[in-house]
Amino acid sequence: MPLATDDALTGLGVPAQLAALLGAQPAVLACAGTTQGTAAVIKSRGSELTVADGSHAGAIPPSDAPVMVPFALTNSSSTTAVLYVPVGHTLNGTLNSSVNVAQNKSIYFWQYKSKNWTYILTA
Repeated sequence: MPLATDDALTGLGVPAQLAALLGAQPAVLACAGTTQGTAAVIKSRGSELTVADGSHAGAIPPSDAPVMVPFALTNSSSTTAVLYVPVGHTLNGTLNSSVNVAQNKSIYFWQYKSKNWTYILTA
């Protein structure tokens, strides 16, 4: 089944912000590293995270991620993934922070204003 991209949805008249939410292309991201500098950069707003082991557990959104455009991520691995914010950004008020995403958990992660991130994590 073909998937609609945000550009295609905008071209059909869907407002840009809604198109950005609906047009995320699903992808698999192999996590990497254990720091902000070595984590794998998230390329799709709808990603399944795979973690090989604790030394390859990091994921990070791009530093130029738009404000109010969420990332919907799921960890399908048996090892906890670590989701970092870009260097110089805050997560729930803590500079250069991270959040753990355990096995079979999902997270909705977004920058609510410039350099400030928050999330909703499944129980």
